[in-house]
Amino acid sequence: MKTNTTRDDLVMRALCLAHMVNQYTEYCVFIHYSGHVQSMDIIIAPTKKRFCERALETEFYTTYKEYAKESDAEIKAKIEILKHILQENEIPFDDCKYTETLIREYTF
Repeated sequence: MKTNTTRDDLVMRALCLAHMVNQYTEYCVFIHYSGHVQSMDIIIAPTKKRFCERALETEFYTTYKEYAKESDAEIKAKIEILKHILQENEIPFDDCKYTETLIREYTF
């Protein structure tokens, strides 16, 4: 089993949990990930009908070294909120599996 959690793992976990919250609860979650500037924006609305209302909104950078510890803490805090929403609604969320595929291509 993998013991180190990388920033990529945290970003993917947040995306997976956000998808599950959107699919199985009344909450509405938006995640905007801008890879070109390594920025992530997470918005949680109380219901899909009231998607313009913001129960939570945050934006942070995911990779810049000067923000590294704050970014990890920010993503982890939002993951905990998403997990709490799923737990409140009795939705199992441990089926977000991690898979890594390595593809190598050599050209001579």
